[in-house]
Amino acid sequence: MTILNKSFYRKYKMDKLNKDYNEKLVLFNIQKNSKNFIE
Repeated sequence: MTILNKSFYRKYKMDKLNKDYNEKLVLFNIQKNSKNFIE
């Protein structure tokens, strides 16, 4: 792998991690909010 590919891959991996993390956060907040709404 060239250095360029490595840094691109690392950035891609970080972006994907952040995306997954954000989606989990959103889902978690939705669940929390719906619980509050039901109570």
